[in-house]
Amino acid sequence: MQALKTDGPVKLWTVADIFPDRIGRCLNALTQGQESRYDREKHKGFSSEIDVPPERRFVGFDAYQKAIDSGVDVVILAMPPVFRPQQYAAAVEAGKHVFMEKPVCVDAPGYRQIVENKKSR
Repeated sequence: MQALKTDGPVKLWTVADIFPDRIGRCLNALTQGQESRYDREKHKGFSSEIDVPPERRFVGFDAYQKAIDSGVDVVILAMPPVFRPQQYAAAVEAGKHVFMEKPVCVDAPGYRQIVENKKSR
């Protein structure tokens, strides 16, 4: 939600998740407006910033790759952190800018995979 509040032209282009019902809930919450669970601020919705037709709603364990390949400029990794090292590597390989929520990984091998990624430098 905070990414949609930034200055400048911003457009939510695609959404990816393992479960299809989460995509629907996410888009409904963003377009219709609801109280943020973090700052308790009521937002009015971001309908004008959201352009996610059904063909750009990706579901499954490979959904992140389909989202990365759909023409995005920035990838926001907000899925469970166990998947982030693999998703980060795919986004960097595709030359995308990446924002990751904390924690970025759950174990030492995942940490090394993120930190030692030479293409991200």
